[in-house]
Amino acid sequence: MKRSLIVLLAIFSIASVSVAQKSMEEKGEFNYQDTKIKQKKKVESYRLVQEFLLNASTLDLSESQRQQLDDIKEEYLYPMIQKEADFQISEMRVSDMLKEPDFNPEKIKRAIETSINLTRENAIMSIDALDAIRKVVGIDNFNKLRGVMNLTTGGMIESDDKEKDNQNSSNGQNKSL
Repeated sequence: MKRSLIVLLAIFSIASVSVAQKSMEEKGEFNYQDTKIKQKKKVESYRLVQEFLLNASTLDLSESQRQQLDDIKEEYLYPMIQKEADFQISEMRVSDMLKEPDFNPEKIKRAIETSINLTRENAIMSIDALDAIRKVVGIDNFNKLRGVMNLTTGGMIESDDKEKDNQNSSNGQNKSL
């Protein structure tokens, strides 16, 4: 009888937690700490642009092209780094607000929205910056940079050849040496 009661209580407890989690998801509430952990795995978009610019300096470019790359740093890279710092500050503020026993959910949601907007703005700026770099160095040099980036970023960017090799091996068309 005691065993049955304990099992029944355990099942009830698990079901209650499950219902509570589902209710929070429906209301749009979520565990910010879980989100924060997932965000740590992301690569900051400014780092990709920074790596492209650093590697572009090794290319045989004209003085005009080098000046244009410096202009890209001013227009894109430095503002992106500032936005990343603002994002980190916003994230710390949210964490501090959550520690307060009488926190204001609306204030926290606005702060999270600020963090999301900063991340979105940086992502868009990184695309624009990479496009600007590609226009300055040309497509052939940009593809060379992509190949170098594959080595320095631990495979963050796959070159076209690597993608083709992966496709061929998945189709059973990989040739043996």
